[in-house]
Amino acid sequence: MSQALPVAASAPTPDRAGRAPRASGWTLVLILVGGAGVCVSAYLNVDPDLYWHRVLGAHWISTRSLSLSPDPIAYTPGAAWFPTAWLVEVLYAAIVSAFGYTGVFVLRFLLAVAFYTLLGRFLHRTARPATAALLFFAVGIPASLVVQDRPQTFSLLFVVLLLPSVNRALTQDIAPRLVPSVAITFLWANVHGLWVLVPGLLGLLALARVFERRAIWRHPALAALVCLAAAGLTPVGPRLLLSPFLVTKAAGTVVEWEATALRTPVAWGLAASFALLLICWARTDAVQPRAVVFGLALTAFGLMAYRNAVFASLLLVPLVATSVDRAFPRWNSRITVPRAMVLATVPVLLLAAASTYVQHAHISDNLPKRIASRLAAQPDVRHLVATYNTTGFLRDFGGDHLRLSIDGRSDRYGSNRITAQIEMLNGSRGWQKRLDRLSPDAIVMARTSPLRELLTERGWTTVIVDGTYVLMEPSS
Repeated sequence: MSQALPVAASAPTPDRAGRAPRASGWTLVLILVGGAGVCVSAYLNVDPDLYWHRVLGAHWISTRSLSLSPDPIAYTPGAAWFPTAWLVEVLYAAIVSAFGYTGVFVLRFLLAVAFYTLLGRFLHRTARPATAALLFFAVGIPASLVVQDRPQTFSLLFVVLLLPSVNRALTQDIAPRLVPSVAITFLWANVHGLWVLVPGLLGLLALARVFERRAIWRHPALAALVCLAAAGLTPVGPRLLLSPFLVTKAAGTVVEWEATALRTPVAWGLAASFALLLICWARTDAVQPRAVVFGLALTAFGLMAYRNAVFASLLLVPLVATSVDRAFPRWNSRITVPRAMVLATVPVLLLAAASTYVQHAHISDNLPKRIASRLAAQPDVRHLVATYNTTGFLRDFGGDHLRLSIDGRSDRYGSNRITAQIEMLNGSRGWQKRLDRLSPDAIVMARTSPLRELLTERGWTTVIVDGTYVLMEPSS
């Protein structure tokens, strides 16, 4: 079995002239790239779903169960819905209760720092310094665009924690141990739906061993089944195993579930990783079957949907790092810098990243804050129709008396109902019938929506104009 290439030492080296100790210059590059990634993650990354996640978390805490009867957000019926991130929702609710939304933004900052620290540490220990810097930049910068206030961000940490196991499976044919695999699956299954990656990767390892005609393929295959069973033992129960299919089926109108186009910034890491793999395979005499299985399967996973692209590129890191070091054995730059420079850079970048968060991590001014305040002061307005990306915010800040016709839980409503409401708010044919069926007490829509003029003709009144949104109510 082929072994991983030795990693060039990057520890501080003594200077021949007796000057200050020096360290690898590539370590400084890793730190700079990580700092840049944390700074970028502060921009425009407040996800609109954050607010209904917070509402659900408060509901779980108050009821001390995962029951949704009655539903705390919607007044309309929908498909049987169950949470896939209840633990993060409870965490968001607890943080907002104690510190306000500033606490959630601080949490994102800490998650971003932890993510880049763990990814940089893995690359520093696994690949040659120049290779580590190249991959950290190619994969780490696009990843900063998905470090958001949402449960998915926690999956970034889980994926990075999996990388050493993926590397051992690829380079040494060492399968992950069963107990840690089950434990991480169980915890992850309470946090976010990407827990399926653990049994999925174990299944890939089993498939790779089948192609290599090795009888021990049964071990990872059995471990994958045990991990699936562990996910079914969470407080949500066995129905959690259906969540990947239900969400995918219902998310036809959500952009992040569309097939990935490699020209978009979020997918640049995936595109770079796959391109490097092809170049390295072309320069290598023999490519292991497991490398082909993992490389093609993870790339296909990344191309299935925008939301998968960053995670696929991260999981490809061990394979790409090993492939680059084997295909380009002479590419090994040994630049050094004063160790004091490396040590001083870390606190400077942390301070810069923290100040960037202070300036940019806040509730967007583009959201209808004045409308939410008006609704909070009108307890008689109980049923609300609103544009899709404002529903969670309006429910959170509009008060507990408020219920919505639809919200960000796409798997509760399905793509057809989401599309129908969007068409209704655009004044498309059949809007009156849909609106009568919903019978709302108020509507929040885009200020330029054709529906605004149609409602005005039918006696509705514009109560308040708030930026690009308007609040309309039927006349008494």
